[in-house]
Amino acid sequence: QLAVKYYEDSLERQKKVHGSRPNPEMASTLNNFANTCIDLGDCSKAIDLLHAALWHYRECYGESHPSIAGSLANLGKAFSGLGDFTKAAEQFTLALPIYERFYLDRNHPNIAAI
Repeated sequence: QLAVKYYEDSLERQKKVHGSRPNPEMASTLNNFANTCIDLGDCSKAIDLLHAALWHYRECYGESHPSIAGSLANLGKAFSGLGDFTKAAEQFTLALPIYERFYLDRNHPNIAAI
């Protein structure tokens, strides 16, 4: 639970610096915080964090960046953790072509994980 406090503190500091402007560092923190929430079993909170991360990434990078694919894959894990396998599959389906365009090696771990 200490990690949750550290992530919350980090997000507060980043909000003070960046305000509401899209920022890839904020997106990364949100994404990593969401992974911690998934590990702790709080998949609902993770989903909210990942939607926020995706907004930042999309505003910064467009639709086809590997960080977006990573957050989509994490959304898939979060929905799976809630037992919503249909939504999980949708997220994995969105992530896979982004990874395939970015990683030429079809055996890349990010592709294999999906």
